[in-house]
Amino acid sequence: MSLLDRGLVVFEFGATDPTVEAYAFQHLRFDIDMAVATQWKLESRHVGGEGNERWVLSSYRVTGKQSDGTPIDQTTQETAILHRTARAVPHRPPALIDQRPGVPGQAAGATHAGVGAAG
Repeated sequence: MSLLDRGLVVFEFGATDPTVEAYAFQHLRFDIDMAVATQWKLESRHVGGEGNERWVLSSYRVTGKQSDGTPIDQTTQETAILHRTARAVPHRPPALIDQRPGVPGQAAGATHAGVGAAG
């Protein structure tokens, strides 16, 4: 939720959630349940806009089963309208450190996964 803009407005299934808090209270749980119970395959995507404004129109084939076993097989459209409010700052995850004894420059207590922060 912390990544969502405070000015977010969600239009879903004919209803409007005018704030992030309203979305969290009204539709978020349903969205999480659907994500767990379904598979989404992107069928098409169109993008456009200019400057700080962009739009994305996506169409998905959604399949799976509801909690009562009823099959889900539908096409769903999603529209996102984006407005850049600040310059993005790339996230630099901390480097994973090798904990093998005797590895120079490494601290004990971490494991190596072959990934690190970009320099």
